Amino acid sequence: MSDNEKLSRACAIAFEASGFLITPEQGRHLLLVPCNKREQLTSRLAEELSSRREAFVQAMPPLESLLSEFLRPEACRSVKSDLSSLLLSRLKGIRLLDVKTEVLMSWLAEIETSNSSSPKDGESMGEVTTPSRTETVAPDTQPVMQSCTHARTDGEAAR
Repeated sequence: MSDNEKLSRACAIAFEASGFLITPEQGRHLLLVPCNKREQLTSRLAEELSSRREAFVQAMPPLESLLSEFLRPEACRSVKSDLSSLLLSRLKGIRLLDVKTEVLMSWLAEIETSNSSSPKDGESMGEVTTPSRTETVAPDTQPVMQSCTHARTDGEAAR
């Protein structure tokens, strides 16, 4: 395994274990991705896989052509069917740690952009709610600890 592959694997483990993305730039930085953003990333991954599913299966004809040079048609169909099943099964098991850091970061940027341009719960566009003079607004000084489950695209619980 090359040094780049080792670094890539370490970055994937850091993200899977604790939600830290290690930026790929020269002066690497840690970026903590909150649970809600990880859930959004998981949804995005599922959308990407779903939208490309048919393209993955359609990419098999060159293989079928190679097989048909020496296999009978029924054997070719059987191999193609087995490979399609295997491919689709493998795609269901893809998790966020399998996605390139650069891609995750671009998806995060898109999520941030869409979240900042859409109203939050209880807000309407163009209207700001301010507390009355009798209300006291104080920041919560207690840190909020939130457990995060790592969602998978195949519906099984993460290990």
